[in-house]
Amino acid sequence: MPLLRLDQVDLHYGTQVILDHVDFTMHKGTRLGLLGRNGAGKTTLLKVLAGDITPDSGERWIRPGTRLAWLQQSLPDGDEQTVYDVVASGLAEAGELLSQYHHLLQETEPAADLDELARVQQQLEECVLRRQLQDLSLNCHYRNRTVFGSRGGRCDPLRSRTEV
Repeated sequence: MPLLRLDQVDLHYGTQVILDHVDFTMHKGTRLGLLGRNGAGKTTLLKVLAGDITPDSGERWIRPGTRLAWLQQSLPDGDEQTVYDVVASGLAEAGELLSQYHHLLQETEPAADLDELARVQQQLEECVLRRQLQDLSLNCHYRNRTVFGSRGGRCDPLRSRTEV
């Protein structure tokens, strides 16, 4: 099942045709590389895929629950973020926690706040676990069940809800 799809998408800026009846499908695990000359529409296509630009016609569909993250082509405006922080910001909650953890480890104080480090590490592990459960499509019904359910049979968390 696709995660993202464009069907017959058109986009024009005045008389300039940027996208002309574009069909595109992206599945889980797909890696995308765009090559082209300056002004050819690479960034515009990514913005259409991300939903930042609405095409003139055609359809953009994204599978419910799918999150898109990408590193912008231009650098952030003159803030004090490190390269690590900018890259981590593309990882939503996990990126924020990774950045906090990274900064706690980089502190020059020999007696770093180990309690704070442990708290951030626990939150990071929980965030990673939640993401893994989402990737496996485990719904809330199964997350707290034992492997051997109350009916004596083995619990198969990957079955559809209608089979429960």
